[in-house]
Amino acid sequence: MLFFYLSEDLHLSSSNRGDLLSLLTLRFFSFNRNKTLKIYSVTSKELVRYHQTNNADAKVNGVYDLPDESTRLIDQEIKGEDEYNAEKKKEDEEDNPFD
Repeated sequence: MLFFYLSEDLHLSSSNRGDLLSLLTLRFFSFNRNKTLKIYSVTSKELVRYHQTNNADAKVNGVYDLPDESTRLIDQEIKGEDEYNAEKKKEDEEDNPFD
């Protein structure tokens, strides 16, 4: 399921999940280098719930039901520049607290 903030979500199925995920990740990154395409791993039951709660009406009202950050598959994501820079800044501040 691909979640879109301002429109209906897109549901895809493939016998070769890895290739599809790689294609979508690289395509997203080529259009939007600043944002990370977040990839979550959820159960089928949770996926059905997200499909029901993330409808167009809810999104228009600014209501988004997304999985918990702990379910992210970070090792499969290509980190966007915004997230990378924020993490780098935090690391630098921890390394040099008096700067």
